[in-house]
Parts: sequence; C-alpha cells; structure tokens
Amino acid sequence: MPFNRDMDRSDLMAALEKRAFDARIGLHALCKRAGISGTVITRWRDGTGLPSLPTIGKLEDAIAAVENEKAAA
Repeated sequence: MPFNRDMDRSDLMAALEKRAFDARIGLHALCKRAGISGTVITRWRDGTGLPSLPTIGKLEDAIAAVENEKAAA
C-alpha cells in the first residue's frame, strides 16, 4: 500500500481522540492546553482539514502531560 500522509495524520488524530477520551478531557480543552485553536478539531471532525504534524505534536505533548498528571494524582 502506498504511503498516504493524510491517512497517517487522520490515524494520529483518531489515536489522540481516544487518549483524550480515556483521560477524560475534551478535544477543545486539549487544544487550549496545547496553545492551538479549537477549530483544528472542528475542521478535522467535519472533514475539511487535517492538522499539520507540528500541531499534532503539540496535541500529543498536551495529552501526555494530562496523562502524567492523572497518573500522579
């Protein structure tokens, strides 16, 4: 199967969505914590855009921090 950058980014976002659900934080709240606009999530969900890899990286850093805080509590 050929490399599909959009599918890979969509898979990363789906994994982030699951981690956020498991950590009990909304995706818009996660965006705020990551310092990015919540419209990133809106565009991803309605199929009008995929976040860039640096943006996904910021979201991954933010969810990791949430998970670490919950583990320490």
